[in-house]
Amino acid sequence: MERPFSIVTITPDEGLIESFRLRAGKLGSADQYRRITATDGASKELVKDPDTLNAALNAAVEKAIAEKSVSAIVIGSGPLFAPALRIQPRFQAPLVVAVAAATRAALADLDKPDK
Repeated sequence: MERPFSIVTITPDEGLIESFRLRAGKLGSADQYRRITATDGASKELVKDPDTLNAALNAAVEKAIAEKSVSAIVIGSGPLFAPALRIQPRFQAPLVVAVAAATRAALADLDKPDK
């Protein structure tokens, strides 16, 4: 990813946040990576209601775009796949959904001719 990006998640765990930062560096994206923005509210409560989760995720994405001056958002959690797809139309900046991106990458790798 060549554009500045932040990761949005519902899990404000410091260990997870650090692992995202380290992974961005290992993937050669340290210069583009801005930081994590976590949703407000307890993640266990947010996932109980889709509308509440959508609203919290939407607010976190808006905050990341505004405060971090980013032009792309990586949604940092497999369970956020469906909510990310639901809120994507609200944003001009792309929301990169980890599960979908990993699946596309794996399928593209399968299509490569053997070396």
